[in-house]
Amino acid sequence: MSGARSRFPARRAAFAAPCLAALALGASCSGAAGKLAVLDGNAAFARGERQEALSRYLAAGPGEVQSFDIGNVYAAMGEADAARVLLSPLRGAADLRVAFGAAYNLGLLELELGRHEEAIDSLRAALRLRPGDLEAKRALELAVEAARKSRSASSASRSPSSEGDDPGGNELFGILRELETGRFRAPKPAAGNPAPDDH
Repeated sequence: MSGARSRFPARRAAFAAPCLAALALGASCSGAAGKLAVLDGNAAFARGERQEALSRYLAAGPGEVQSFDIGNVYAAMGEADAARVLLSPLRGAADLRVAFGAAYNLGLLELELGRHEEAIDSLRAALRLRPGDLEAKRALELAVEAARKSRSASSASRSPSSEGDDPGGNELFGILRELETGRFRAPKPAAGNPAPDDH
């Protein structure tokens, strides 16, 4: 599989949802024939030939990478349930590229289906694996905003006096702070040395 990202259309998201249709060829492909089948599948997927890509990935044999690719094809074909069945368990894949890609793509899929809390959960998992990924952070931002709007709309229908619960985006910052905890923490003062006074 190649390291390039490909795209499946995001019907509800406000951006073209990048996904990894292919990863570096790994040991999960059985021999040269399996690797060739995966490469053929990648080329077919890039051309928009979803059925051909699916056929090629299936011909490559079983493996995490092939399951990932097949899940992406199902997502591109609008088969959300089948895509979820394949991508969900791969969030814990041994290959961190597969784990990140599965969590990220699953988050995008959930976002486009309007399942905002599930999207947030998957995108958090992706960012735990690759904290600096800007596309994953942007997708998380969209998922948090969509969840906030959804909660505001439902609370407004119950109580006309309620204004937005989180107008400043505190929820997004809270999630990002949780993900970044420990990465940029200031060193603690040594015992016996008081912390400098901020006054």
